Amino acid sequence: MRTVRIKDIGQIVSGSTPKSGQKEYWNGNIPWVTPKEISALQSPYLDTTERRITEAGYRSSSTILLPKNSILFTSRAPIGLVAINSMEVCTNQGFKSIILKDNAYPLYVYYVLKSNVRQLNSLGTGTTFKELSKTTFENFEIPLPSLHDQIKIATVLEKIEKLITHRKQSLKLLDELVISTFLEMFGDPMVNPNGYDIKPLSFFGTWKSGGTPSRSIKDYFNGHIPWVSSGELNELFISDTKEKITQKAIEKSNTKLIEEGSLLLGMYDTAALKSSISVGKMTCNQAISYSRLDDDLCNTLFIYYFVHIGKEYLKRKQRGARQKNLNLNMIKDLEVFNPPIEKQNQFANHVKIAESLKERMNLSLIELEYLFGSINQRALNRELNLSNLNIEHIISKSKGGSDSYENLHAVPISKNIRTINLPIDKKKPTKGAEKETNEWNKISINQLSDWIKTEFDSYHFTSEMLIKYLRDEIKVIIQKGQPLYYSSEEIKKKPKLDAEKDLKKIIYDALSGESPFLSLEQIYYDGEKENIKLNIRENDYDLVYHKSKKDRSGIYLKVKS
Repeated sequence: MRTVRIKDIGQIVSGSTPKSGQKEYWNGNIPWVTPKEISALQSPYLDTTERRITEAGYRSSSTILLPKNSILFTSRAPIGLVAINSMEVCTNQGFKSIILKDNAYPLYVYYVLKSNVRQLNSLGTGTTFKELSKTTFENFEIPLPSLHDQIKIATVLEKIEKLITHRKQSLKLLDELVISTFLEMFGDPMVNPNGYDIKPLSFFGTWKSGGTPSRSIKDYFNGHIPWVSSGELNELFISDTKEKITQKAIEKSNTKLIEEGSLLLGMYDTAALKSSISVGKMTCNQAISYSRLDDDLCNTLFIYYFVHIGKEYLKRKQRGARQKNLNLNMIKDLEVFNPPIEKQNQFANHVKIAESLKERMNLSLIELEYLFGSINQRALNRELNLSNLNIEHIISKSKGGSDSYENLHAVPISKNIRTINLPIDKKKPTKGAEKETNEWNKISINQLSDWIKTEFDSYHFTSEMLIKYLRDEIKVIIQKGQPLYYSSEEIKKKPKLDAEKDLKKIIYDALSGESPFLSLEQIYYDGEKENIKLNIRENDYDLVYHKSKKDRSGIYLKVKS
């Protein structure tokens, strides 16, 4: 693959705008586009424009009629929007467009430019707004494989991108389906067409507000207990937060633990009546009210959607259009209708089914986005073996999450963790990987993940065991100074890591659910209490059997099925 300048693949031209005050220049038959329209595109292709100019308008300006399959690239306000025109079109002065030669495939150039947006944007100059000059743009270098390979790369990326778009649309439709189901079952929350009994929120549970520990006391923050701010109430369930506090903060300040499954409601400004349901151990600030609602009186999922659908009306009814803030008493007095609990539970089952499907779709979306980025990067870095690139196989592996809504079963909001009081158990290893030498910088994340899943499935292992396995059994050459995995806590303290080649980052992504290839969990083993059955490979047994029970204790990793 060779590297060329953009001017080597086509002619770079700028656009122009006919005088807006001249009526005879506008509402003609020649399509004319602005950057704003490119930003709204849902695909690489531009097939219509909001405005058109006349022949007189075209002749009055320096704009150029671009042939089909040119590259439209915005060079200011902002730099880096890209499109391919599927009809002849003119642009305003905010573009540097490329009329391509025969050696360049439009869709390939489109993806190359999109992958280089940050770098191109950094080359812009100007004080009022940045602009990319024609000279800088035409001299920018890009990789250019053969036309056959350009088509193959672009085809794969386009198919994956279409799946990503479809997956995002499906997620949006699921949210709309749940709301539609609510309205069909119960009617408009603010109209109450079925004449259900009206109850204040205080009827269903005891409402409290959170608090903020003193920031002047260092021991209160940077802990492990999620501390919710009202701006984080954006999803149905909330389990993690940006800031975390310590157990000492809970014991010594006015913020207290929230019972799992509580409904959280924002009270101030734009966050008023934004809501979420708590998952796991957490607390919140004073801008949030919360209550663990009585399951015998209502279903929390029903109340959540009642507030979610009708929150704007509830805010106006409670305080007036000009008042933005609510207080705890106002939250308690908010009125909701109260259908039979059996019907509320029926609706909640629909929600749980939808959430289960969304979880599968989100996992598929993560995998697709990772796959898109990986292929894009590897292709542009000349690391992709195009001769072995099986397009349909790649796509078929990434079509997870397509189960129908009706066929899914409801799942609980959260999972309980249980431990088994059994002693350490030695197991024989599975068949090892081939003993060939592997250079660390040539190992893909997918390959490494497959090794871990195959070798450590059903076993507990430590970072020491993993490194030993890679070095001794897989024969991985890890260069001196190469950072290795130690623990997730150390990773949190050093978040700036070396992307794909850093084993610490790979393992942390697997622990945090951000890896599409590998899912791990951390389990604490107490050697003195023997709180769990600890299964390790026979090859790793020498690392622990001579240790005391106390020294055996610690965090172990396990592959999630």
